[in-house]
Amino acid sequence: MRKTYILLLFFNLFVGLASALASPGDTMSIEKVEQELIDLYRDFWSPDNDSYEHHNNNVPSFHKKLEAILLQTNSFSYPFAKLSKNIKVRVSADKRLRIFSWDDNTNTQWRKIGSIAQYLDDYGQVRTRWLSVGDEQITGEFTDVWVYGIHALSNGKQTRYMTIGEGTHGDGSHHLSVQMLYISGKDLLRCQNCFDNASNTLVIQAIVIDHFNLMYDETLQELSYSTFERDEASGLYIKTGERTKLRYNGMQFKITERAKRD
Repeated sequence: MRKTYILLLFFNLFVGLASALASPGDTMSIEKVEQELIDLYRDFWSPDNDSYEHHNNNVPSFHKKLEAILLQTNSFSYPFAKLSKNIKVRVSADKRLRIFSWDDNTNTQWRKIGSIAQYLDDYGQVRTRWLSVGDEQITGEFTDVWVYGIHALSNGKQTRYMTIGEGTHGDGSHHLSVQMLYISGKDLLRCQNCFDNASNTLVIQAIVIDHFNLMYDETLQELSYSTFERDEASGLYIKTGERTKLRYNGMQFKITERAKRD
């Protein structure tokens, strides 16, 4: 009996020591990859951004390396503090969703912005989903944005994550995109028809000299922003002087009013 107890004690000590020794190594490995990502990102901003190396090596390597490290379980609690000084990293209040977004610097007008989400699924597994790979010139979507805000909204049964981001497709315009994401099983999904008079993404377009003046009231769960209308002659979106307000009813953001003055 005493011999069994001693063997069990040594086994527990061995497991604890192995775990303690493994953690610093794991952290060092992530730190190494983080620096490699920073180096690749800085290469994006070299003068020769039209080179074969830039388009076919540096950018794909950054995408692949970032996704690979974010799929590692131990990376979920790693802050990526150094990387966040170079690209945008935003985290939801419940720490269950984190979004990384950056500019691939492959186009001086239409900014090809990539973004990837890291999240914890309903089974406790760390997963990723690409929100944009910079192919919106083909798809015609407005999901290529630097994500600078994540807000959690609940209807009592499910938490939805509202993301707010900004991008540009050139021609003197920029756009604001608001999306609603939610976790279902293993998947991170985009909410369909979560915005009044919109599809799965609320898009606001304006000329670059105008500000969207977007505000979000956490208590009322209300979005408000400057109203813009398309000018048929120029094709640009011009500020009307009004302000649009939408309030979340648990299922959808519904337009409540368009104020006369912005």
